Amino acid sequence: MEIDTSTNLDDLNSTLSNNYLLLDITFKKWSASRPDKTLAKEITTLHGASPEAVNVTRKLMAGADDELKALEKTMGAIRSYAYSVSLPWSTAGEGASKKGPRLIPALSAMEVLTKLKELQDEFHTAKQDFINVYAQRVADAVKNQGTLVQAPVAPATVGAGLGYLAVPANSAVDVSKAYPPVGDLDTMFTVRADISVVPTVADFSRVALPAQLATALGARMGARQEKAMANAMEDLTMRTAAVAARMATQLSKHASGEKTKLYASLVTNVRDLAALLETTNFRSDAKITELADMCRELCVYDIAQLKHSVTASKDISDKADALHKRAMTIGASYGVSTQAPSHDDTNSTPAFAPTPAVSEPEPAQEQDFDSMLEEF
Repeated sequence: MEIDTSTNLDDLNSTLSNNYLLLDITFKKWSASRPDKTLAKEITTLHGASPEAVNVTRKLMAGADDELKALEKTMGAIRSYAYSVSLPWSTAGEGASKKGPRLIPALSAMEVLTKLKELQDEFHTAKQDFINVYAQRVADAVKNQGTLVQAPVAPATVGAGLGYLAVPANSAVDVSKAYPPVGDLDTMFTVRADISVVPTVADFSRVALPAQLATALGARMGARQEKAMANAMEDLTMRTAAVAARMATQLSKHASGEKTKLYASLVTNVRDLAALLETTNFRSDAKITELADMCRELCVYDIAQLKHSVTASKDISDKADALHKRAMTIGASYGVSTQAPSHDDTNSTPAFAPTPAVSEPEPAQEQDFDSMLEEF
């Protein structure tokens, strides 16, 4: 993929829109739990505790959740894969930046979508497996709750969402409502993946806006893309540090004779990370290239060779530790500033200033659009 090396914000926008796509995956699932305030009150009363001291949550499928866990595992696999091949694209801070769209290289879009389709097929199969046994698993789960609830009602109603239990008078949970009807499960577990393009400054030129507003919107887009890029790079370098630290620790233990399990993913994860570093190096940043090169140096041996060679394990462990330290240093630098390298822009126009779509307004009609946008 050809990446523009310019640090100008216009070039960043062009690079993003021409070479990357936004992947947005949303998940929906039934929690299979229910708060029980009455039971919490009984506990706090028994122990003379404050009412705020205890929260009780009933696990509605306790001891009868094998198929549910298998279903949740397929959802986790989709999430993990999506995160592994993409970067967060958000201006939010740590943690929150993982929500929302993810940036993927356009050249890998077909590969990503193909893999997601395979994982989604596994998800749909697991969901149907759960639906098929749901009525029986509800009956089993009710029995597992013992005296917390009374005996289940007639089997014919199980799975119909019409009262699985004869609810005791002191129960805060109406279990007949806690368990959804079997017919609702299909829409209660969903995974949706959407692909969209990265917005461009040219989008503003297609709308009849005052030139000052168009310029302000473009500048705002530029600032947000800079922030999102900084967050993405910080995430990428911190991820690199974490993967390197794990490799260094595992191989160090192995080299010293300590019993530890070495899996092929120890090497393949680093190899995949090297590829991600290369394809998401927006500005051909020498530091990101350095990390990619260091990652490749860790992949000269496969896991079988590392298992059988203490010397190789020690060598790669040391290099992984060096990569960890270097990635931490580089990652911290992205967290310090989200601005592009400074230039002498005393007489330059605002970044992302598009061609005006309409003529300049009369002086009496001019407004402070920058101030207006700060409100949003």
